[in-house]
Amino acid sequence: MNVYKSFILSILVFGYGQIKSQTIEIGQNAEYIKDRIEWATKDHNKPDSNGRFSDVRASWDITYKNGQIVDVIACRENQMMLDLMMQVDFCMHYIMENGKLAVILTQFENVSKEKLVEAYDKLYKGKKIGNLYYDDNYSHSSEIYLAKNGQATIEYRNADMNKIPLNLRNAIAKNRKEDIQATNKLKLDQEKEEQKRQEITSKVYDLKSYAPISYNSVVECVKQNIKDYFEPSGNGNYNRNNFPDYFTLENGKKKSYRVKSTYSVIYRLKDNSRPSRTYGNVIVAGTSNDITLNDEIKFVSGDDLGYSLFNSKHSAYYILPVHLRLSTFGKNP
Repeated sequence: MNVYKSFILSILVFGYGQIKSQTIEIGQNAEYIKDRIEWATKDHNKPDSNGRFSDVRASWDITYKNGQIVDVIACRENQMMLDLMMQVDFCMHYIMENGKLAVILTQFENVSKEKLVEAYDKLYKGKKIGNLYYDDNYSHSSEIYLAKNGQATIEYRNADMNKIPLNLRNAIAKNRKEDIQATNKLKLDQEKEEQKRQEITSKVYDLKSYAPISYNSVVECVKQNIKDYFEPSGNGNYNRNNFPDYFTLENGKKKSYRVKSTYSVIYRLKDNSRPSRTYGNVIVAGTSNDITLNDEIKFVSGDDLGYSLFNSKHSAYYILPVHLRLSTFGKNP
């Protein structure tokens, strides 16, 4: 866990370190930082569902130099910080170098340097070397000092490995190498799994051969739906546009009626399921059992030119997709 963010950002009722489920990190583009801080400030200052505003006041600003963003400033007043057990007023300066975030300065108006050091000494527990505090993997460091403006300041930046003892540096390098290897292996495994999934889902399977139990169940469902379609309603009338009622048959020359329509129907299932994906700090949730039905219905011959058998709410066309979704296909279409 990044202790700096735990202390300065995550503990806050609304921290600037995590916005829209995206974390601000050293090295990110200046425009990205500006957009995130602007959105966070405006969102914080909105009233809640009851029309009430927060007691914590938020503001932001930007400093430009030669047309380039050099500092994005996010300030809070009356923010409760649990580790200090007090309400604090502070500003976070996102300092840019060459258009990228290089340093984060957090300056407190009403907190002393000594109080920050006391809190950090408790939080880091062995992660302090000299006057620098390091996160868990020694990738970032924090330094507490009194700035020229007289405010207690925490400076957060990428760690300088030359300031870490050699024996510890070697252990860090070994751990990082193992982390990279584990990450690469995970990525490779995910790529293989995705390739395998694509190979499976891109094929067309004959349901009768692939899942005969489901196939027989579907066929019986279709038969029953067609039978129900031609069953009379509760009042004894058929009430079908393509099927004459009793009085029409009684008064007409033709005393019987036979359905003589032929269709060519193909039902095809498509598996749209996808695995979860991680893009940096953003996780896009995947889906499972996301199966849709594509059909091809062609009228071959007969009387039902309007496809009424497939347009009725009682027809197989409507009931079949639901039935297919409930069938036991496993993971494949």
